[in-house]
Amino acid sequence: MLFGLTLITSAVMATSALAVDDRDQEIFGAPEATPAEMVAPRVVATSDGQKGMAQRLADTLQIGGRLEVRLDSVNREATRAADSELTRLKQADLYFDTRPNTNLRSFLRLRLSEGGSNGGTPGVTSDGGLLNDVCVSGCVRSDIDEMWLKWDIAQKIFVTYGKQHVRWGSGRLWNPSDFTSIRVVDPLALFDRRLGVDMLRVHLPFERQGYNLYAVLLYPNAKRVDQLSGALRGEFAFGGIGELALSLQTAAHAPLRAAIDLSVGLGPVDIHTETVVTKRHSQTLYKGKISPATGELPTPYRDNEKWFVQSLWGMDRTIKYSADDVITIGAEYFYNQFGYDQRDLELYSMVNGQSPGLYAGRRYLAIYMNLPNPGSLTDISFFLNSLSNLSDETHLVRLTSSIRIHKEADLQAYVSRCFGDYGEFCFRITDSLRALGSSDQAPPAVKQVVQSLPNKRNLTTAGVGLVVKF
Repeated sequence: MLFGLTLITSAVMATSALAVDDRDQEIFGAPEATPAEMVAPRVVATSDGQKGMAQRLADTLQIGGRLEVRLDSVNREATRAADSELTRLKQADLYFDTRPNTNLRSFLRLRLSEGGSNGGTPGVTSDGGLLNDVCVSGCVRSDIDEMWLKWDIAQKIFVTYGKQHVRWGSGRLWNPSDFTSIRVVDPLALFDRRLGVDMLRVHLPFERQGYNLYAVLLYPNAKRVDQLSGALRGEFAFGGIGELALSLQTAAHAPLRAAIDLSVGLGPVDIHTETVVTKRHSQTLYKGKISPATGELPTPYRDNEKWFVQSLWGMDRTIKYSADDVITIGAEYFYNQFGYDQRDLELYSMVNGQSPGLYAGRRYLAIYMNLPNPGSLTDISFFLNSLSNLSDETHLVRLTSSIRIHKEADLQAYVSRCFGDYGEFCFRITDSLRALGSSDQAPPAVKQVVQSLPNKRNLTTAGVGLVVKF
């Protein structure tokens, strides 16, 4: 039995190697395949008995994956470099992709991870907590990242059912119109560690006109019918220079959200914008002040009749500075009416789990630069990002490099530095918040979180990782 399974797997992986690069682009971050690409590879007909089990499996199934080993360090203010904290991460993604016929495709991706990482953007997490990436250090975790079936109806409508990755919006660092996601992406990471979301997605393309219509039924945490939510999206290409997208999401006892998303090329400059309005918001907001001496805490409230606005504006330009080399420079500004201009309220909301990272402040600005394969350095790329929370006056600068080694592996390294007194990007607990840890007026959950948070800023973060795709 074991010998037979080994034989089958070996045959499948040998066949898969021929197409691994193209499939990795689709699975690990390239745009989703168009309906025309759903056609399965042609299978040569043979008489019964000529084709063994291993060969039949190899004709329809492909296996691949991604392995990553990372080491990150965090240096807090007034701390020696030798005393920097270290975290380790080992992560393996293994996928099985089969197309039994031209009308059906099934996909499964499993994830195993050990340890955790502090290498992400402060406050941006994959599991909703204040830690980053996978899980707390020392844990072992297994997840189903994706598991879905895809089929067509009369070669005109395409249906995908199951746990899957979908990302809406044109923003590079912020995506307020990404209604299909339940967690915030870390925009500085080279790999999106978020797990897929359970949904039923129907896609109606109009290829000649360049239009796409989507209807999505989301059920990631639904236990009752009235907890289901639905979303609609239309994407419309125009003039050969841009695309306009309109999105809507709603559910019973859930927010009503509408969005407009525009991307357009004006000569050498690409401009993109997203604007979202939300009513019946689910996020708890806070007003007032913190005074441990008197026991005064911010007052939680919701304004379900008010329309809240989130708006993103960005532009970038790709410059060719030699015959074979280009550099991309861009900037984004984000206005977030769910955020705060007061630092103490911002941090209090983050401690209570109501404000995710990069969405806690009222106003943000980002500048970024991508420099792929400069000059004779054909196997190395550089990414420079500068994030500013204009509301709490903290900033984060990060330089990332990716080096291709031995044609199959990527060595990724980064270093980041925060600037500012305290706030989202230079995260530390102030004296007023620290006093909540011993205040009788504070809720027990808040006291527990406050006591575990640092009172010194995380000034410098650095890390190195090795990634292999197969």
